[in-house]
Amino acid sequence: MPTSKPRFMVTVSDDMHKQIENYRFENRCKSQTQAINELIELGIKRVLTSDGELVEIKNDDPAISDGIDEKEREWLTVYSSLTPSNRRLLLGIAELLLQEQAADPDAQG
Repeated sequence: MPTSKPRFMVTVSDDMHKQIENYRFENRCKSQTQAINELIELGIKRVLTSDGELVEIKNDDPAISDGIDEKEREWLTVYSSLTPSNRRLLLGIAELLLQEQAADPDAQG
């Protein structure tokens, strides 16, 4: 269906194309365009401050890395590589463990 919305063409690597398709499948997007629009929105939200100003994000930025040790960084890297459904599963398990710990404060974690 024709649209009056702005359009543009983007060339992506094979790896990025696979990631887009994986996102599309995992999130049940109706089209590749919907998946790409959602990913762009997520990216924009990640780099904007609450005032709408752009923030440059660098891996070595102390504001991001401050207080995160190497083991935590490894876990974040692994978590980032998971599919959305596996992330939800992992978060569900973590929530159950926290509830268990709250019910029995003497339990060893």
